[in-house]
Amino acid sequence: MLAGDLGQQITILAAGTTGEETMELRIDDQVVQTWENVGGDPGAGQLETFTYQTDGPVSANQIKVAFTNDLYDPDQGIDRNLVVESMAIDGDVYSSDDPSVFSTGVWLPEDGIQPGYRESNFLAADGYFQYQEPDTTAIIIDAAGNENDEIMELWIGDAKVQTWANIGGNAYNNTFESYTYISDTDVTIDQIRVAFTNDLYVNDGEIDRNLRVDRVTIGEDVYQTEAPTVFSTGTWEPGGVVPGYKQNEFLHSDGSFYFGGEVQPPQPGVISLASSNVTVDETAGIVALDVIRSSGTDGTITVDYATFENSAAEGIDYTPTSGTLTFVDGQSVAQIQIPILDDDLAETAEQFNVTIDNVVGGATLLAPRTATVTIVDDEVSLPNYDDFADTTGLSINGDAAINSDELRLTPATNWKAGSAFYETPIDLSNDGSFRSEFGFRITGGSSGADGLTFTIQNDPAGAVAIGANAGQLGYDGIANSIAVEFDTWKNSPFDISNNHVSIVQDSVQNALKTTVADFDLNGGSPLYAWVDYNGTSDVLAVYLSDQNEKPELAAMKTTVDLETVVGNQAYVGFTGATGGANNVHRIIRWNLDQQDPPQDPPTQVSDTLVAVDQVSGLIAPTAIDWLPGGAMLIAQQGGVVDVAVDGNLQLEPFIDISTIVNGTRDRGLLDIAVHPDFENNPYVYLLFTYDPPEVEGKTGLAGPDGKGNRAGRLIRVTADQSEGYLKAVEGSDVILLGANSTWENFNGFANSTNDFEEPPAGEDELGNYLQDFIPSDSESHTVGSLAFGTDGMLFVSIGDGASYNRVDPRADRVQHADSLSGKVLRIDPITGEGVAGNPYFEEGVDDPNANRSKVYQMGLRNPFRISVDSETGQLYVGDVGWTKWEEINAAGAGANFGWPFYEGGNGTSLVNHSYANTSEGEAFFAEDIPVDASIYALSHQADGINAIVMGDVYRGDAYGSQFDGDIFFNDLGQGIVRHATINPDGTVGDVNVFDTGANIVVALRQGPDDLMYYVDLDDGTVGRWELV
Repeated sequence: MLAGDLGQQITILAAGTTGEETMELRIDDQVVQTWENVGGDPGAGQLETFTYQTDGPVSANQIKVAFTNDLYDPDQGIDRNLVVESMAIDGDVYSSDDPSVFSTGVWLPEDGIQPGYRESNFLAADGYFQYQEPDTTAIIIDAAGNENDEIMELWIGDAKVQTWANIGGNAYNNTFESYTYISDTDVTIDQIRVAFTNDLYVNDGEIDRNLRVDRVTIGEDVYQTEAPTVFSTGTWEPGGVVPGYKQNEFLHSDGSFYFGGEVQPPQPGVISLASSNVTVDETAGIVALDVIRSSGTDGTITVDYATFENSAAEGIDYTPTSGTLTFVDGQSVAQIQIPILDDDLAETAEQFNVTIDNVVGGATLLAPRTATVTIVDDEVSLPNYDDFADTTGLSINGDAAINSDELRLTPATNWKAGSAFYETPIDLSNDGSFRSEFGFRITGGSSGADGLTFTIQNDPAGAVAIGANAGQLGYDGIANSIAVEFDTWKNSPFDISNNHVSIVQDSVQNALKTTVADFDLNGGSPLYAWVDYNGTSDVLAVYLSDQNEKPELAAMKTTVDLETVVGNQAYVGFTGATGGANNVHRIIRWNLDQQDPPQDPPTQVSDTLVAVDQVSGLIAPTAIDWLPGGAMLIAQQGGVVDVAVDGNLQLEPFIDISTIVNGTRDRGLLDIAVHPDFENNPYVYLLFTYDPPEVEGKTGLAGPDGKGNRAGRLIRVTADQSEGYLKAVEGSDVILLGANSTWENFNGFANSTNDFEEPPAGEDELGNYLQDFIPSDSESHTVGSLAFGTDGMLFVSIGDGASYNRVDPRADRVQHADSLSGKVLRIDPITGEGVAGNPYFEEGVDDPNANRSKVYQMGLRNPFRISVDSETGQLYVGDVGWTKWEEINAAGAGANFGWPFYEGGNGTSLVNHSYANTSEGEAFFAEDIPVDASIYALSHQADGINAIVMGDVYRGDAYGSQFDGDIFFNDLGQGIVRHATINPDGTVGDVNVFDTGANIVVALRQGPDDLMYYVDLDDGTVGRWELV
């Protein structure tokens, strides 16, 4: 059979009115045949026959017959027209005037030339007939490109059914071309999505791809793109591309039009770094950080990134890098790549920081938004043994030997001792740290003895040190040492069991910390241990598992200063021993580095504590408080305060102020408080970022919930006694702070998060600050928290209102008492005035309404949550840090915590060099201003914390008296809720884990039942921790 025999014959009956007409046959929009000077006489019914033989099978759906050289010149008597009587495929005839045939060049007296199902065979203008099989649906998209190389896709439901490249027409001159798809099933408009997929913008618009979609036609029904029911994910407006009902025909970026019916709004997702800690070898050349997009991948979004110096130096250890990542529709991971530079210096691990910010396209930015990159030096020799086939650098002593690529510390023989130490000591000077992980097996059964140790020592014998056998574990006798023992024999009176782990100093009888092992140490199966030491906090932590994956929680920890006990260097390795009974003690792998581990790692928690949701179905809840009768008020970010009674949401909210709340990004209604003397003062206080009335009717940055600059406000409202205090009295709101947080005092059309050319709001050119104004020149660091003091005065925390991930000179205002930014304020809850006892206010002398009269503490970045000890009156401030530290601050009136020129550390103040090197920083340090250190801080790099959430000071006994007086706080990103004792001198004592899994919990409050409650922003729940 010849190849041509597979084809089909297409026959067209047509005639031209002048004999000069040109006709094309198109199959799948490709021109396969052109006939010029089409003859015949339509008026006399004289038609000519035109045939074409295809190479393969075709259907009517694929065929268009087009007229391409229309001309109308009455002066010359010329009027070209083409009549196409019919088209046939192998004898199957399709009449051009059939109702199923779509045309684009037919003129009718009632409406002229329009595309549609015209039931005519007469093309009076350039156009075509589109044929279709019976029981099919023609979908026609009228569209135009700006560059004419745009790509357009048609989706029906979840299926992409057609792609067109090089879209023609002229998007900005209303010149459209028609693109047709024939569906073999019925299609309705609510199934249709038209997508633009190859956006490009180069050289300030030299190339600017845009797709304009005029309309979609299904059968005889026409649907306009600018209709209010069409949802767009790629239309630009001032402020960026944000999904919504735009009533606009343009797709300026990759995105889609969703036509008709009820549209499921797209989910642009949330953006975060995949990890807050990344480690890279100095020789790697590149470090890659994943940025992830979760909870939706609809539409195109962008996010900016930048690097910042830490202990690693720009241009020496790494190449400073900044830029913008683009996530296209459907993309969930993008990567930041930063060049790493190798040098020949022997040095400890060094760090630099990476930040992400400025998300455009409708997605939300969540933690972690900063990461620490640790560069591991390749010139320092450290233990790295995946097995012991090669023991280079290891000193093997006593009865130790290599057996089957394992380090055997003792054979199955009584009264033996062995040791093995790395021959090069590690550096413990200048708060040196390390992380060691190893696997081991102890075989011999439950009657075996005696155990092994991981030892850190500076004995004069160095790497050949070895101690006594039997219960001394080959360790006793090694001077200047700390060890972690894994003991399988109970030696009375100093051992607690025959299966315990201890941290000991200089002797197994001198235990600093002991715990019974969760696993059978001499069961013969592999076990895995991790020993971490942080030289800054002096915390030594031990982890143990039967799986080669480090647990989240340490088995135990203790505080010991290795530089004092051991020295400025240490030999690290293992000892083991047998006595009157024996075991074989084997080390199967061992690695160690000198990176900083967590300063204060969480330890194992009680399994009797459980988190129980009380209220669900909320929309971004942020805070809670209780009315005297026990009803719970629940603030939501958008501005609604709901009421829950006995865990049941009431039908009506307490109040809805959503029309005046700017609820975007980290802004919104962030805290509420109930007056403690509610009987005499039935007031509820609401702290929020303010949307003034002028936002109405505007879009983008300046519109409702826009990301443009705003300001903060605190109001109080009166609870309505006639409603059982479950509703606020309408119109009872009184402004206590932020009366001048009005439209004329900030530029709502600008977003200063990354626009540092925009002048700071509320400050004139001479540096004078506007009174009673709370600037939010950023999408974050706006207002913070509320807490009543024991004297009835109200503490209010305010963020610096500056960029959350860039060096922003506006942050300097936190160091000025005349600005309300970056402060804790203390005010009269009735009048909003400053009160006696504030450091910059003298009663009877100073104006109580002046900004400085209200200031209690300063030098804060983002004091998101504060709390007061109901017994001592002490104020605790949780200050969310930038790239390095999360702080808890506790001091008195007039305290200055140093931001932005200090950040961290734990109990000390560390210079923030990124800000110290600015002109504002140089001026600050020239004044030699004293600052107050935090009482506790956690490190981004070492502890993996993202953002701190200060909770209540617990006063109760629902969990036992040991919790009374403890401060509670959460790690927002990791979800680790800790509690810490406070020593009589105000310093932090023991810190322990209360619970885990509290990710994006933004408030921790003690309820009237003495239980601790949580507010989960992300999951939309409020719950409490109960003892089971």
